[in-house]
Amino acid sequence: LINVIYNKKLKSYTINNEEFGIFSIRGTSMNPALRSGDILITKKVSNINDIKIGDIITFKTSNIYYPLNAAGTVSHRVIDFTDDKIITKGDNMKKKDPMKILYSDILGVAIAKISHTDRKTTRLEMIKNEDEFAHEMLEFVPLFLSKHNSSILINLYLAIISIIIMSIILGI
Repeated sequence: LINVIYNKKLKSYTINNEEFGIFSIRGTSMNPALRSGDILITKKVSNINDIKIGDIITFKTSNIYYPLNAAGTVSHRVIDFTDDKIITKGDNMKKKDPMKILYSDILGVAIAKISHTDRKTTRLEMIKNEDEFAHEMLEFVPLFLSKHNSSILINLYLAIISIIIMSIILGI
């Protein structure tokens, strides 16, 4: 249980009528894909069919299954479906999660993460279907940067890197 990754929701944004969430990552259960300190960007899905095996989802959880998780949310990878429920597992865990996830518990599917690799380097990395979300991320990143307090240099660096990444993805 100490290994489990848990999140704290930092903020929600609506862009082009789509809901995006920002979560701070804590724990080691999703190493190396997600590390403690990463910022996870999720997109709310309209139905369970939008979720695929291999996706990382963020979901509400109970203290029964995750007693050390005061935030009440977890981000783990989808490994299977059973009826109308989702089975998840942390990449760094030996066993699947004890609870089956209902669609109503899902807060979003991970589409990108922001990592601070050292004091001077911040990186935006797409997680899911880069082409589909590239346009939304171009709108999202400046909005995210303007709403969060950090050094101007880091914000400028992240904005430049984000534009370069999106330009490569879009072939501009």
